[in-house]
Amino acid sequence: MTKKLIALLTSVGLVVALAACGAPASERQSIAATAAELGDFDTLLFALGEAGLDGLFADDEAGPFTVFAPTDDAFAALPDGVLDAVLADDELLASVLTYHVLEGAQTPLALVNAGAVATLQGLPLCFAADGSSFSVNGDTVAAGPIQATNGSIYAVSAVLNPFDSIAGLAIASGTFDTLVAAVAAADLVTPLVCGGPFTVFAPTEQAFADLLAALDVTAEELLADTELLTQVLLYHVVEGTLDYEAVEAALIAGDGTVVLPTLQGGSITVTLDNGGVFIDGNAEVVDVDILARNGVIHVIDAVLVPDLD
Repeated sequence: MTKKLIALLTSVGLVVALAACGAPASERQSIAATAAELGDFDTLLFALGEAGLDGLFADDEAGPFTVFAPTDDAFAALPDGVLDAVLADDELLASVLTYHVLEGAQTPLALVNAGAVATLQGLPLCFAADGSSFSVNGDTVAAGPIQATNGSIYAVSAVLNPFDSIAGLAIASGTFDTLVAAVAAADLVTPLVCGGPFTVFAPTEQAFADLLAALDVTAEELLADTELLTQVLLYHVVEGTLDYEAVEAALIAGDGTVVLPTLQGGSITVTLDNGGVFIDGNAEVVDVDILARNGVIHVIDAVLVPDLD
């Protein structure tokens, strides 16, 4: 960070004691003007302009917003080609940028107490106390808040990715539309973004189509029964990160069979059969090790249904 940024943004102290810093209220500027004056957010301001979002944060009448602002160093730390690819995709760029923004002027204490707060992008950011400071999506907040006329800014040393969680990866893939809709209907998006780590056995679109045909119901009817839906979805989730190597080792140790407790309360049985891995005898694992920030996804070709008597 530049000396100017360090001078203007107080290092994060105890969450409960972190005080707002910056200019007196009478001298404050908009979020955009404040970020420009700090001099360490040029890439962010350029990206906001490319996405047509700069005016939103320059308008004193808009907001208030809380912005988790990646520094120039945070953007520079992205792998080669990632920033250019994001800047070239208007929809993706807007999604990434709005994932850094919350409505309201949020204090660290309120954020940590909430645990998860929805962003303008839609998916939540995840907050936790981190020793004497606090973190967002596992990354310690570098500094802030500095107050602006239309909200506040926190400096972060990483670009936050809306699609690196289990739920985010499922959404970004574009191949799990029914599963994503079911997770949203059952109000499980936030746990699959901020909870975990989890191992999720994710049914394909064809798996859901087969289930709907077997039950002779529509997708709308299935999604409407949220109590049943929640039980079914949680039956696909195991605590901890079990990548394929770990599953394979457990199967070998268990002579080809391993029983795993699920978040639903029941247990799934994983078996080896003719070189394939099957769940509860009929759902085959067809893709493995889709790694997320909070766990791993394995893809299966049938929906698992728990014994609900």
